[in-house]
Parts: sequence; structure tokens; C-alpha cells
Amino acid sequence: MAANNSELPYPNKSLAEDHLLDKYVRLYRNSARPGSGGMFELFARWMTSDVPLTGQLFREATSLGHENELYHNQIVVGGRPVDLKSIACLLLNVVAEIDDVVHPKASLPLPNFVGSTDRRDLSFPTGHIGAAVSGPALQKLWSEICRWLSDHD
Repeated sequence: MAANNSELPYPNKSLAEDHLLDKYVRLYRNSARPGSGGMFELFARWMTSDVPLTGQLFREATSLGHENELYHNQIVVGGRPVDLKSIACLLLNVVAEIDDVVHPKASLPLPNFVGSTDRRDLSFPTGHIGAAVSGPALQKLWSEICRWLSDHD
């Protein structure tokens, strides 16, 4: 059964349908875990809510990816162009492998563009929001992030 694209919060119909199907498969697989249904409902409500994103923030955030302005040093912050090679601090690039907001193909190149010599990609099999608050991310991903931070303290 094809999902009605107008009911989905994703701009790309096939991506939306794949994500929707995967979401329900994961719900079924995790149904025996305490609290998984409640978390699913919270995410579903949040994803379809009408919490507004200010227009200017939306324009600025989307400009980062449309023409790769960030990677081409064409973003201006505080009146100065951002030069990624001038970023010399430690970099942990956390990538959600099934992210439909910041696609991995957009985020994985980042370490190659910065000037830091200590940089690492950390990929995790989840979506954009799942990387922040899903049970597996809280148990595995965030412990790895904490470990990396501790090792670099």
C-alpha cells in the first residue's frame, strides 16, 4: 500500500515511504521492550506537529546544503566568510546512517574539508532524531561520544 505523500512530513515520496515502512517494522520488532510503544507515539506526534520553524532559520539552514555553500566557503557568519580549513579544533563528525534531514552523503565529507588533524567519523544506524534520543543511541552512540570526549579531554 503506497502512503499518501501529503500525509508524510518528508519531501521525497520514495524516501518517505521507505522511512514509514521501516518505522513500523522497528515498532513491531521492539514491541516487547517496555516503553517502546510510548516512545513511538511521542515521536509520531512530534514529527507531525506544526511547531513552526522561523523562515530565516529555514532559509539559512537549507542554503548550507543546496549548492554546497559550506564546503565551498561561501557561508558568511558575523560578516566573515567561513573557511573550513581554518577549523583546527578536534572534530567528531556524528553521522546518522539513515538520516533524512542531513543525508550521510552531505555530512561524511566534512572531516576532509576542515584543517583539524584529529578528526573522526562516528556513524550509527539511526535517523536524524533517533541519533539524539532513541534507546539504542542513548545506550551505544552516546557512550561512544562520551568516550571520545573523555579521551580528548
